[in-house]
Amino acid sequence: VEATCESPQTRLEWPKNGRFHTLPQEELAGWLRANGMAGLTLQPENRFLRASHFASDGLHAYLLTNESIHDAVDAAAVFAPFSGGTYAVYDAMENRAVRCRAETAEIPIHLAPYESRVYLFGDLPEALPDEAEPFAAAKSVRLSAPWQLTLYRAEDYPNGQPETVMQLSALENITAPKRFPRFGGVMQYETSFVWDHPNAGRCRIDLGQVGETAEVWLNGHFTGVRLTPPYQFDFSGFLKTGENELKVVVANTLGYEQRDEFSKYLLLDPSGLLGPVTLYAESAD
Repeated sequence: VEATCESPQTRLEWPKNGRFHTLPQEELAGWLRANGMAGLTLQPENRFLRASHFASDGLHAYLLTNESIHDAVDAAAVFAPFSGGTYAVYDAMENRAVRCRAETAEIPIHLAPYESRVYLFGDLPEALPDEAEPFAAAKSVRLSAPWQLTLYRAEDYPNGQPETVMQLSALENITAPKRFPRFGGVMQYETSFVWDHPNAGRCRIDLGQVGETAEVWLNGHFTGVRLTPPYQFDFSGFLKTGENELKVVVANTLGYEQRDEFSKYLLLDPSGLLGPVTLYAESAD
């Protein structure tokens, strides 16, 4: 019997007599590395990181996903066959890829809870933009203005009749026991604030804690959607000196509304925009 085991870098032929290796699970990773079949190595190792490796026509793509619900992944990664030079990172939530460069084979990665990124190596498109300089906030402003909250059933948003319209002096859990514990749908938050920093440079907003997805509009401009943390959005070019109108649309799941004999005892996460909501600018002027 002849069998083969393949990876994008290595092809192994098992002995013709049909014998094969039997390894304890704890030794498998070391055996694969020793035989040149480690596509990705990570320091420090992280049990919540999941990786998928695809290779085709000179291009290697690694999909990395942080499956932790609380902790970020911060590590140095080595991707086979990359040994330094140019690579690309694709963010599916923004549908944007950027060109990056590393002097060595090690690439620093940071993935927030639930976050995924695709790392690309090999024959890259020429038209990719270069990676922007890291955002360094020199000024932060906490938004404490009151909010108008409008609750919709999912099928009624955005043009149907809302279930509730109310004013909030502070952000809170909408599905708390004394609020709307059986609400599943869309929560629309609206507020205005004054920005007095005309030379702020690049700006972004951080919504803090959100349950569970968020879409953001600033002065009528759609700035993005996030399904998982970090709930951060680029406001560069949309934030203006003077009064600004902010709208945040949050959706939770039907798990709050439709409870059966088993799920009604589950402890569900808070819903809505919980904050703190903070604006960041690169310049302190």
